[in-house]
Amino acid sequence: MAEPEHLELLVRLVEDPACPARRWLLGSLYCTVGHTDHTDPRIAAAIGEAERSTEPWLTTWARRSRHVLENPENFDRDDWCGSDTLATRPVD
Repeated sequence: MAEPEHLELLVRLVEDPACPARRWLLGSLYCTVGHTDHTDPRIAAAIGEAERSTEPWLTTWARRSRHVLENPENFDRDDWCGSDTLATRPVD
């Protein structure tokens, strides 16, 4: 699931409070940012969609992702991929 072609679906599913896998799918969103070229326009589109959400997990993901896109020197792959990632702290 952690592929750019799934970003739109991932955003919709994480936004749905009835989705039983939303925490796991949130991890897929983070992992996708961690493994994808940050110039890929699909990431920017997904961030824009998430920024319009009222779901705190998504708006936090969008803010963190936007920061990485605008400040690539601050990117640390360990924060985005693995077992103890930013996804384990979905809201600041």
